[in-house]
Amino acid sequence: EPLSEETASYPRVERRDTAARPANVVSHPRRNETLPPVIDPSAIEGLRALGDSEAFFESVIVEFLEETASTVDRFKAAVEKGDAVEVRDAAHALRSSASHLGAQRLLKLCFSVAKITDKEVAEAHDRLIESFTREFGLVADELNRVLGHEVGPGLKVVQADGRDTTSRSAS
Repeated sequence: EPLSEETASYPRVERRDTAARPANVVSHPRRNETLPPVIDPSAIEGLRALGDSEAFFESVIVEFLEETASTVDRFKAAVEKGDAVEVRDAAHALRSSASHLGAQRLLKLCFSVAKITDKEVAEAHDRLIESFTREFGLVADELNRVLGHEVGPGLKVVQADGRDTTSRSAS
């Protein structure tokens, strides 16, 4: 069941043989569709090419993770309040950075709530929180893998020197 009318229009792709599917592409268990990778590898390569050092690359990703975690928390608080305007604003804030980092599935989620109403927020309350929390968790894990960090449960931001800079709870 789509979160909004916009997501209902997304194309459905039939499941292919799993041996032919890239390892980082997963099938959605309820919709029998192939989802894009959590992070588009070409976006990561483009980001690496922008800077002159691995430190620059890492700083961009860490800043994205910290800011996005805060915005996801803001999104969840708006859903809890049933405030569609704030839900839309928080999703809008996520869109640009998700696009630049190649988080296409997170980007689609953001677009799916672009016109959400208070009534739809109330009706989809649990699904909204679960889907944004899950997708950001996948993005955070994948970006931490890209940086060569250990990936653990929850929404964890770990610096190259091992410091955990997670500034909020995962719930």
